[in-house]
Amino acid sequence: ATFYSRVWESLVAYDEYNKKFVPQLAKSWTRINPTTLEFELREDVKFHNGNAFNADDAVHTLNFFADPKTQLRYKDRYDWVKSAEKLGPYNIRLTTTGPNAIDLGLLAYRYGFQDKETMDGLADKEDYGRLTPYGTGPMKVAFIDKNKGVMLERINNYYGDKNYFRAGVQRVHGIPMPDRQTQIAQLMTGGIDM
Repeated sequence: ATFYSRVWESLVAYDEYNKKFVPQLAKSWTRINPTTLEFELREDVKFHNGNAFNADDAVHTLNFFADPKTQLRYKDRYDWVKSAEKLGPYNIRLTTTGPNAIDLGLLAYRYGFQDKETMDGLADKEDYGRLTPYGTGPMKVAFIDKNKGVMLERINNYYGDKNYFRAGVQRVHGIPMPDRQTQIAQLMTGGIDM
């Protein structure tokens, strides 16, 4: 989950230090009624592959996750979205299936927005993160390998709030190590750290 939230961002984030929701991919949002939110999106965001983030990407991601045909683990975390629609190049409307007191929290912690243009080029849309892990976050995926793990690298020209969202390290290497004894041995001998 930590890797995910450093690579893919959402419309809003939750500032756990100051206990409030803050803009991330959205500049601002307005609650129109208990089941409708409208978002004004940032115009200066690019995905790690260079494509610009806009309303098409936001609408596509929200509708993709809400689509009953999309197979997701923990699908019930996404089925509260009824639909998303584009109001302008950087404006969207999100309609929910009913009032939801934690809608902003679900957006902040569960939704990583995806590049529609890249996803449209995939035969299997569920390969997006495996084959084309393009996000907008402070770290990008350098490589994914089932044996070597995942390597993330810091985006030095990250657009967001450098004090809050910037990556504090240059590289993070996640190594698959399912055996508990191997994990303990590697920690004790300095082979890995946390």
